Amino acid sequence: MTIAIVATIQAKPDHHAAVLAALQAVIPPSRAEAACIEYGLWADPSVAGKWVMLERWQDQAGVQQHAASAHFQAFTRALDGLVDSVEIAQLQPAS
Repeated sequence: MTIAIVATIQAKPDHHAAVLAALQAVIPPSRAEAACIEYGLWADPSVAGKWVMLERWQDQAGVQQHAASAHFQAFTRALDGLVDSVEIAQLQPAS
């Protein structure tokens, strides 16, 4: 079953550029994963330093492989101390 993930990231005021760089860096290797259908970054124009990552994966196993990947682990370490909040919603198709 296809899985969608909506991750909303709010950078701390003095760390917008570093958070954006980390977000941009994780995109190419994530898109290269076999189970990745879509992996895109969107900005909220009304809130400085707020980004939304929209992801679609072939299945839950693909999500788990992504979460365990070296590039995603490096990404989460890169965000440490730089963000005010991260909200993740994992969604599935409605019946």
